Amino acid sequence: MEIASSLTSHKFHHNQTCPSLKPTPSISCTLNNGTSKVTQIDKYEVGRAYRLIKANHITSNSRKYVPNSSFSKARQLAILDIQQASHLELALSRSGEILKAQDLNVVLRNFGNLNRLKELSQLFNWMEQRGKTNIATYSGYIKFMRSSLTPVQVLDIYNNIRDESVKNNVSVCNAILDFLIKNRKFDNSFKLFDQMKRDGLIPDTVTYSTLLAGCAKVKGGYSKAMQVVQDLKYSGLRMDGVIYGTLLSVCASNHECEEAERYFNQMKCEGHTPNVFHYSSLLNAYSVGGNYKKAEELVQEMKSVGMELNKVCYFSHFL
Repeated sequence: MEIASSLTSHKFHHNQTCPSLKPTPSISCTLNNGTSKVTQIDKYEVGRAYRLIKANHITSNSRKYVPNSSFSKARQLAILDIQQASHLELALSRSGEILKAQDLNVVLRNFGNLNRLKELSQLFNWMEQRGKTNIATYSGYIKFMRSSLTPVQVLDIYNNIRDESVKNNVSVCNAILDFLIKNRKFDNSFKLFDQMKRDGLIPDTVTYSTLLAGCAKVKGGYSKAMQVVQDLKYSGLRMDGVIYGTLLSVCASNHECEEAERYFNQMKCEGHTPNVFHYSSLLNAYSVGGNYKKAEELVQEMKSVGMELNKVCYFSHFL
């Protein structure tokens, strides 16, 4: 994220809603996507601006006492200060209180994109302690810290969420379940899913595709997958291309060739166009079941619709 900033001093008229507001530097920040480079700000101007913030007691809850332009400038500067800080704890102590969760999430994502995981963890803990978190905080933190966290730590994070609306949010729950599934904690993930529903989670198709992905990796996963499908239908959701693709993979890994073929045809009847993942999963099911004639017919069908065979398809074909 490249941030171009310019600070020039000039006089302001005192705002009537904040008579004590002193002249403030004019700060303009342009955020451009595609880069995480941060332009350095003159330390002298930073000091002047923060003396202004401190003198007027500007915090994240004081917007009604401060002109919008001054409040916005202060927040922009606070974000930059934390992102550029060589000592994060000091930067948070002088700049963090002015920021809300959505502002701090900008810094959190910046640390994650730069792989500054130590600072990312420190910032997350600071946000949690002060109640400056929201849905994006938790889903983003788990995403960036995936390789550094353990299942126990992730469960602790989830269990310690105080805001029920955040704890039951589908994006947060999906992030937790996905982490557990990818760390092969299948039993834990299904038990937690049941608990989440009792607590108020309303699952979406991503939730169910995540659970189905776990079914493809466990012994006897097909019967569990059927329970997931029934739960999905009971919830009033419709199976999409991702759900069908994951279900085909479950069938293939559990040697359910006929079921894989049935779901493949059902998917097409419902108007979903098969992609290479769907074809390769069905091809794998045919090959594992020793049905090489149907496997060859499927390969010819793929070629007829102009689909190139990937490495997975070739492997399945010649298995």
